[in-house]
Amino acid sequence: MVLSDMLLFKDNADPSTRLAIAIHDETDRQLGELQCLDKALASETGLVEDLTDWRNAARTSFLTQFEARPDRTATWLRNVVLAAPDRILFIVRSTGGERIGHIGISNISDEKAEIDNVMRGRRSGERRMMFYSSVALIAWIFGTLRVPVTQLCVLSLNTGAIRLYDRLGFEEVERTPLRRIDEPDMIRYTTQADHGSAAGFDYLRMEISAERFRRLYPWAHAAG
Repeated sequence: MVLSDMLLFKDNADPSTRLAIAIHDETDRQLGELQCLDKALASETGLVEDLTDWRNAARTSFLTQFEARPDRTATWLRNVVLAAPDRILFIVRSTGGERIGHIGISNISDEKAEIDNVMRGRRSGERRMMFYSSVALIAWIFGTLRVPVTQLCVLSLNTGAIRLYDRLGFEEVERTPLRRIDEPDMIRYTTQADHGSAAGFDYLRMEISAERFRRLYPWAHAAG
């Protein structure tokens, strides 16, 4: 698959032809679906408001921390999510169609893809929904994008997310101290050692190889 395919997926305006990935557990029970955030989905009633609320609820999990607003979220969807050829965002839906959260891929290249924006916004439905959503997406990454490695980055103080990534089979490969920069209406963290003040926590890079993932999740590879 070439990166231009990502733009084609996101340019879709017909819900019936939307890129979607089924979410299954190890018994092959379907739990929901990952739906590509395309032009049609971006205009769905309540979506921008949901993404804004979820972002605010998880504010301390990001390198840039600010009060999200619907207009800012809509601009991010239009100018970043839909416009970038190396990025794609999926909305996590239950089998009943409820929006549960989202999970994305960024920095896609021939060598790797990076999981990002993993967020559960609603606690209804399957308790391990984000675990199985992650398995489904990683299976798709390895089966469709055919990269050898999937990576992610996470703040070291985000222990809940790290537990999830550990369970998925990701391994820490790099740890970098963060520096805090206070700006008007925003706190920003950077790995640049000559900026800001010591944050007191680190930025972790974790990864899983296609070989390791398929060994851990042969059932997901078959479904992906």
